[in-house]
Parts: sequence; structure tokens; C-alpha cells
Amino acid sequence: MNIDNAINLMLTELSFAKKKHPGHPESIIKQMSIMVEEAGEAVTVANDIDFFASTDSEKTDLKKRLQKELSQTGAMAIRSLISYDFSGGDKQFLKIEDVVKLIKEKYVMYYETCTIFPTTPVEMLSLLIADVFYAVTLANDISFFDEEEIEVTEQIEKQLIRVCTTIIKILTSYDFEEKVL
Repeated sequence: MNIDNAINLMLTELSFAKKKHPGHPESIIKQMSIMVEEAGEAVTVANDIDFFASTDSEKTDLKKRLQKELSQTGAMAIRSLISYDFSGGDKQFLKIEDVVKLIKEKYVMYYETCTIFPTTPVEMLSLLIADVFYAVTLANDISFFDEEEIEVTEQIEKQLIRVCTTIIKILTSYDFEEKVL
């Protein structure tokens, strides 16, 4: 899988989510909680692959589920990027094509030259969870601690893009099609 395929998986899941749940919370904390829920589902599947799947068929099915859960997590990060007002109240929302461009640019910066990357699902997901929780921490700073909103919203935007790039790295690094012997 390449970067464009990975982004397309996330955009497909975004489209499904918008149809199934047309409303999206304005609160960044509530948006983050949706993304955390999806990331948690991905971690559960990764644990099942690494520790509990006992048959080839189970592992193959779980790999498909993991790919879907990762795509849904990325979709929720993108949904937050296009539905939260990062402009400081000017209601200048990001467009999907701009978000995709940013994700591709940052992917090159973060991971294009990365020579060491975890190989098991649980190890890979630990990186994603760190990225997701940092985004939540930043959202908490705005919502509960009255931090300087403009500076923190810029950090949240960057961190949500980082979440997407980490998901892309996992989707492009892990062999979801590998036949278990």
C-alpha cells in the first residue's frame, strides 16, 4: 500500500462517517473523544492479533479489522481538522484537499526517511496512541485551563496531522495481506 491508498482509505471512512453521523460536535474535546474511541478499537484489535488470535483465519480477519479501525481513526482526525475552527474564531475551516496536502508534506518530513519502525501491531499502535493522547492533552489545555487558544489550536492542528501521518506509516508498513503460515 502507498500513501495515496492509505489516505483514500481514511477519506472513504470519513465519507461513511459523515453519512452515518451528519452532525459533528463543535467542542474539540468531544471531537477528540470520538478519535480516541476509534484508536482504542484499533489497539484492541492489535492486541488480539499479537496475543490472542490462534488460527490463520482469525489473524487474517483481525488484520482486515485493524486496517479499518486505523482508517476510521484517521478519518476522525481529518474530520476534526475540517470541522474545528483553527483560525481563532474567524470561521475559516480547512478544506479536505488542503488537509491532504498537509498530511502528505508532513509524512515526508516525519517518516519518509524513517529507517527504524516497529514491526508488530501493538508496537506500531503505541506510537499512534502517544500521538492521539498528545492531541487530547492539547485540547484539554484549551477547554479547561484557558491556555493561549491560538497557539494551542495551531499545535492541535499539527498534532492531528501527525496522527494521520502515523496511521499512514502503519498502513504502508504493516503487511495486512500477508498470509499467516
